[in-house]
Amino acid sequence: MVAGISPDSLGLEQVAEGLIFTGQPVDQIPGPTPIPTLTPEDVSALGENVTRQITVLIGRSTIPVLCGTSLQQPGTSYGVDLGYSSTAFQVDGGRITQLVWPRPGEAAASGTLQTLAFQAQQCPDVPEVEATITTSGVQTGIGDEYAVFHRRPTRAGPDVVDATVVLVRVGPGLIEISFTSDVIDRPDAEGRSLRAAAAAAEVATGA
Repeated sequence: MVAGISPDSLGLEQVAEGLIFTGQPVDQIPGPTPIPTLTPEDVSALGENVTRQITVLIGRSTIPVLCGTSLQQPGTSYGVDLGYSSTAFQVDGGRITQLVWPRPGEAAASGTLQTLAFQAQQCPDVPEVEATITTSGVQTGIGDEYAVFHRRPTRAGPDVVDATVVLVRVGPGLIEISFTSDVIDRPDAEGRSLRAAAAAAEVATGA
């Protein structure tokens, strides 16, 4: 068993990626109390065909540093690594990933979300990652508030990745749900991301 991950009743292939192998379950690694994450059953209940679950012990945000000003996105060179893991589910046409952003309180979490949306509207071009990041701003209706970000590659090639990201605030926590695919601008990507984000917010609040 690697990092406390054991096969489940669905018979899915489960893989642990990363550099930390503690011998402890992920939810027992020392650090801030983690927000509960989606399970394969949760994602399957959304109508997704889950074929693989992947746990990355040092998660990296799909949203890069914008406007040259870091908001300490998990996994960036400017970020503070507090041992937060991400969980990804291989589904038809792409991958759904959940990542928790560590924040000290509700005001800080809300400020991060609002600032990130403002940055994406002011500085959408990110040549360092060969992508553009766009958003229509912060909205309500999922969790306490949320924003949808679209990450589009600025070059062609077999290794480019297109992503739709929902960053939702639930109390003092930010939950990033991304749908990534090698198909540019999938018409169903935003709807699938929003459904997964709503489910993640419900799991986080115990609703």
